[in-house]
Amino acid sequence: MKNRNKLDKKDSIIKAALDLIAENGFQGAPTSRIAEKAGVGVGSIYRYFKDKQELIHEIFNDLAEKINIEMLRGYDPGSSIREQYIRIAANTFHYLVKNPKVFAFTEQYFNSPFGVQHRLGMMLGHSGTGRHENPLLTIFKRAANEHIIKDFPQPVITALTFGPIVFAVRDILNGLIEYTDDAVSGIVEACWDAIKKDDLI
Repeated sequence: MKNRNKLDKKDSIIKAALDLIAENGFQGAPTSRIAEKAGVGVGSIYRYFKDKQELIHEIFNDLAEKINIEMLRGYDPGSSIREQYIRIAANTFHYLVKNPKVFAFTEQYFNSPFGVQHRLGMMLGHSGTGRHENPLLTIFKRAANEHIIKDFPQPVITALTFGPIVFAVRDILNGLIEYTDDAVSGIVEACWDAIKKDDLI
């Protein structure tokens, strides 16, 4: 029961931090406000996390695991690289639209030194600050080895995929683009066209 209470308290801290960071950014979510929202003392945060930076990475890792699971819904490893890409990218798109707090947090994370550290780790061949590799990165590696996608550095391939998705999700959440399955499919197809070799269908 004691361990359960500890897990509940840790989860409350993570949820409170996610809510505040998604709404106010990293600077607008001091540990005092996180503790207040979580209903714990400030000292409790430092029982579970060395510092705020470790808390932020923990939030990202938890979200990344959930996103990876959603990415693979309906995924068929026996399908073509293109079909795998379309499925995973579309799943990501839908999940971010339906989970705006997750979108807000991850967008801030990747546009901060935290995200740079994570991406540098991935470029060096490990999972960065995360525990599991993003399924799309696995597809990018296989597609590059099979000469299916353009000979760009991995960060460029990632940008050509996630850049348009992030902008489109943001505009959908702001009411500038209508959120429909056709819209999502069209955007994801355009992302594939941007990275595939020109002589492929």
